[in-house]
Amino acid sequence: MRIEFYDSIINALEEAALEALDATGEQLLTDVTNAQIMPFDVGTMQNDATYVDHSRRANGQVTLMVDEPYARRLYYHPEYNFQTVNNPNAKGLWFEDWADGGKYANKVRENYAAFYKRFGGI
Repeated sequence: MRIEFYDSIINALEEAALEALDATGEQLLTDVTNAQIMPFDVGTMQNDATYVDHSRRANGQVTLMVDEPYARRLYYHPEYNFQTVNNPNAKGLWFEDWADGGKYANKVRENYAAFYKRFGGI
């Protein structure tokens, strides 16, 4: 038996995995925004301060960040009575539905697999 490794193909698949990771993070941001679950008054937190941090991409990690000082207080207090004028589903713990065990956790995995297939040419 003879086994040959094609470095160019392996490198292309590794890059496809990173591109799929980036795309999955951006899709997650879109899904969270479209679900209209973040507390929303004038839209600063959702529209301007929420983004995908790609700084640890090389380690296989992207992070959905909310860069507002009040975000932590709103996130960890689901008992607050959030106004629902702009986002009818506003609530605390708004990312939990996409985390492991959440109702959309499989969608994140499915999105990654689809992006990997697309970018990897599989």
